[in-house]
Formats: sequence, C-alpha cells, structure tokens
Amino acid sequence: MGAVLRLCASKLGGPANPSDDLTKGLFSMRYKKWASMTGAVLFAATALSGSATAAPAPAGAPSMASVCGDAFHSSRSEGHAWIRYCDNKTWAWADVTDDKADGRCPRLTAQLISGGNVHSPGVGPKGSTQYREVRASAGNPIYVAGLSWVSC
Repeated sequence: MGAVLRLCASKLGGPANPSDDLTKGLFSMRYKKWASMTGAVLFAATALSGSATAAPAPAGAPSMASVCGDAFHSSRSEGHAWIRYCDNKTWAWADVTDDKADGRCPRLTAQLISGGNVHSPGVGPKGSTQYREVRASAGNPIYVAGLSWVSC
C-alpha cells in the first residue's frame, strides 16, 4: 500500500511520503478523488466494451438493431414483468409472468400519446413466463406501458 501511495503522490503532486507531511489530509482527498474517478472510468470502459455478463435475451426478444432503454418493473396481483421501451417508444416488450391461478392472465398494455391502448395476448397459466410486445401506430408513440389483465 505504501508503494501505491508514493506512486499516487508522484502523479498527484503530493508529498513522497504523505504520513510525514502536514498535507496528508489534502493528499488523502486528492487520492480519494483520483481513485473514485479511476473507478468510474474503469466501470464505464467495462460497460462500453460489452465485457460485462448479461442474461440471455428471451427467444422473441428484439435484435441488437433496435435501441431499447433500461427495463423497469411493473406488477399487479395477477403477475409481474420487466418492461423495455424501444426505438423512441414506438414499441415495448417484456417477459410477463402469471403469478396467480385466478382466471385472470396478465398482459402487456400500452397507452398511446394521442389516445387509445394496445394490448398483448394474456399469459397463463400460473407460473408461466412469456415474451410479449406491443407496437404503436405510426405517428402515435407509446405514452406509458404497464400490465393489465384479461380473462383466461
């Protein structure tokens, strides 16, 4: 650790042996800032390089040509899903899971900006998870997506 501190000190303009100097606190703050920035850069490089491990996409998931945002969780008593908007909210997809044997099957539903809704088929029976997607009509993107239910 001492060698690392001396190396960092030389890079940050701090004293060669920070424990002997009154500026140890200043050096410590510079080192912490440098370390946090280095960690952020390494994290970003790893994320951008694609070397991070991701779960495999479901069988019907969109190809890499589509630009999809981060997934968000939606749930209701009938089931749950992680939903993603794609291509400027022109469509959305999710893996929808049926959580209850209640005769009501969860489905992906999107409310469109100019009004109206689009629905996917329901998912059932209890315990099943299926890929579902909804597509907006031209010029009328999705305002918000979530889960609704349909009798099954």
